[in-house]
Amino acid sequence: MRPIATAVMRAGLVDDDLIAEMKHWGFIPRNVEAHPFETVDEAISAIDDAIHGEEQIRLRKTDLDLLRLYLNKDKQIQGRLVIVDTVADTRANKPVTFCILPGRRYAIPWMGDSPLDLLVNGDSYLTYHEKDNPGSRRAYFSSYEEISFGEVQAFMVLEASHVQ
Repeated sequence: MRPIATAVMRAGLVDDDLIAEMKHWGFIPRNVEAHPFETVDEAISAIDDAIHGEEQIRLRKTDLDLLRLYLNKDKQIQGRLVIVDTVADTRANKPVTFCILPGRRYAIPWMGDSPLDLLVNGDSYLTYHEKDNPGSRRAYFSSYEEISFGEVQAFMVLEASHVQ
């Protein structure tokens, strides 16, 4: 059950009979705390926390032009993502297929639990060879954006801080 629904229910804004009926039919899990808040301030605070929580403010961005560009085999580039964690003193290499977007942005397919914060730490980079340039390139990233298609995370778009 979403935090906003729980907060509204516990604030007394939903009739007790309706809550009982919803529990009966399984719309409200039995383990959800349903007793009312002690004070109005407590209820307001809980609703405010739920409204401003990550679940409510997280935006899912869809970019069909990105998908069109990525699916064009002529635009796909093979590379290796080198993920450096200086705190844990580890280094990992992942082969990736990606495409370069306008504005020094790199679109890489979502890889499960991608360590996005590590990709923008200044130590991690993407190494690759451009088709029209025989030299090796390294892209270091300063920020990222998650791209979704519906509920599915599809790409991470990384903005390059500099390319060597």
